[in-house]
Amino acid sequence: MAATFELVRAQGHRSTTAAAVAARAGVTEAAVLYHFPSKEHLYVAVFEHLLAEAIAPQEHETVAELEAFLVRLVTRDIEHPQIARLYQVLLAESSDPDHPAHQVFRARTDRVVGAVTRDFTRFAERGQVRLVADPERSARIMVGAWDGLQAQWFIRPDFDLAADVLAAFRAVAVPIVH
Repeated sequence: MAATFELVRAQGHRSTTAAAVAARAGVTEAAVLYHFPSKEHLYVAVFEHLLAEAIAPQEHETVAELEAFLVRLVTRDIEHPQIARLYQVLLAESSDPDHPAHQVFRARTDRVVGAVTRDFTRFAERGQVRLVADPERSARIMVGAWDGLQAQWFIRPDFDLAADVLAAFRAVAVPIVH
């Protein structure tokens, strides 16, 4: 997985081959294909590991903390566009229940929406934000907006992705100024 991650980050997923992964990992191509029957399986294993690390459950005490966290994640994706691009590809392909990424991305969506729902619930209860819908629906809208904005940015990277993700956040969870 580490070899695949390094290759994708350096050259993109379309240029990464099982032979290159094997060479980087110091194993035979047959060994790679034995454990991962296709490149998709290998990519899914990499993302399963990355997603487990990247989205550790954490609570944000304030709206500003969550906004700073969002900006850090967007900045990380901009700094590693090949990994974020692979994420977009796997996200789209995971809509097929038979794709190897389906369960991983379903669990990722549940985890992210759950974490944002908890933050939104807390912020609304404290009178920090006014949500456009109930906390869970607002969280789904926010996560969908972020994924969609990132997809648009890859097609046309002529806008500030972090600023637009924050704008989407503030449209869904409108800050209440006291």
